[in-house]
Amino acid sequence: MNIFKRAIHVIPCWIIVFSYMAQFNSCAHKKSHCRSISKEVTYIESPSSHEILCRSTGIGQSFARAFDDSKRASIGFAINYILKKNSNERNKLHPDHYLCDALPGKYISGKSDCLKKETIGDYVHVDYQFKINMEMLERDLCNFDGICSKPFFPSIAVLSSDSGNKLTPIAVSIVREFLIDQEFEVFMSNEHSRNEPITELTRQIIVQENDPLYQMAIKLGADIYVKITHMSCKRFKRSSLYAHQALITMEAFDTATDKLIGSTSGQSMQRNTPSCEVLMQEAAQNASNTIINQLSRELTKQTIKGKPYKIVLFSSSNNAQTVAKNLYNALKSMTNKRIRHFGEGKHQFSYIVYLNGIKDIYQLFDQISNNYQGPGSLKKEFGKGAFLILSHQSGNQTL
Repeated sequence: MNIFKRAIHVIPCWIIVFSYMAQFNSCAHKKSHCRSISKEVTYIESPSSHEILCRSTGIGQSFARAFDDSKRASIGFAINYILKKNSNERNKLHPDHYLCDALPGKYISGKSDCLKKETIGDYVHVDYQFKINMEMLERDLCNFDGICSKPFFPSIAVLSSDSGNKLTPIAVSIVREFLIDQEFEVFMSNEHSRNEPITELTRQIIVQENDPLYQMAIKLGADIYVKITHMSCKRFKRSSLYAHQALITMEAFDTATDKLIGSTSGQSMQRNTPSCEVLMQEAAQNASNTIINQLSRELTKQTIKGKPYKIVLFSSSNNAQTVAKNLYNALKSMTNKRIRHFGEGKHQFSYIVYLNGIKDIYQLFDQISNNYQGPGSLKKEFGKGAFLILSHQSGNQTL
């Protein structure tokens, strides 16, 4: 009898367990339908710094389901596009939050008419073009999943090696616009003319850098500089009509290390228009989004390994080697990361050091001065961005 009573009490518990399992399986089944069946998405262009245009295929057992699938495919593509610059945070992503129910439509700011419709077996296949609001999507990824973009906003100069090209002002302007929209501090190329005068020693050291654009980036105090290396607008014959297409290539460098941290090319569509200016704008828009993604990945790495600074020491004294060694020790006391040390002759020495927690070049100089224990004292000849030039003093004389 007691066993029978216990069994009566046990039965409702099993009913509850099965009920929860059924509910879980139902939810899991529903969640599985949040992911798109189709993975066919093609990037087309960047109409603005906060949007991308892509073409998506959708697959479903009805036209409506295929249309919804194409929307989910495009949002999934956009999320992966953003995660390229935050790949180490991919495990934080909850994709169903963005793909279930009516959420995909939240991020779609425009769509085309149906571009293609066909039935293959039991499934309908449709193609649409969607314009995705990347700003809104990035904001939600940051707020909901903690996947945020740039950890800090470095200063950037946009420069061109082909200043005589009539398309240069258009290309430079577009790249700057995209960077500014992403909250980078962007220098104008003519700002170096308004900078404070530099010493002759500083001038000599900067001129040693062979690339004039690199010299300008140093003078501006840019942490990073983007160099537009090539622009063209070519004419094609398409059927009986002539079309034009613009092409642009650009590279991004870290000013402290002069390391290449980004490289891309962008092109416009082939269009029946004689206006190369409009086509160059389109090509520059496409290239800008790619270069910004590359820069964002580099900046994410710098949150771990530190921001690089280049420090150049000049000392004409007989104990220049001792001064250089003591400066190295001062830098070593500020970080446990590797310091690159290379000399340029008997009296000039250069260091690349990676540091976290340094607000600006002035704080860097203060910390170096406080940690330097060698003979004489160090004088700041030049300090901007990530570039610091020091001279060694003994008493009131520069040695």
